[in-house]
Amino acid sequence: MYCPECLCEFRDGFTECSDCQAPLKFGQPPELRPDPKQNGRSDLELVTILECANPSQFALVQGILDDAGIPFLVNGRAPGPDPIHGIDARFHLAIQVPSDQANEARGLVASLEE
Repeated sequence: MYCPECLCEFRDGFTECSDCQAPLKFGQPPELRPDPKQNGRSDLELVTILECANPSQFALVQGILDDAGIPFLVNGRAPGPDPIHGIDARFHLAIQVPSDQANEARGLVASLEE
């Protein structure tokens, strides 16, 4: 089960995202938006352009990258306690893009902060 808005994963039994209130979907969240220019290459080098703990910020960045046609990979962890740090790590995602599009993606993300 996962949220189609923020891509957080949930255990069976949940029906709605606790952050977005969106109905959950079955299966695993999508990870990589395919880039037709890559034609299935597996030697793609990825660069992390953003780590965030804010679902709204993630959604904005996802939309900006989608609009720009920049493929991205989302790595993160599902909501739940963090036993190592003793805090509630409810949302943490890293967004990675192909290295040859990292500067463009960083520029788009930086425009959000202005």
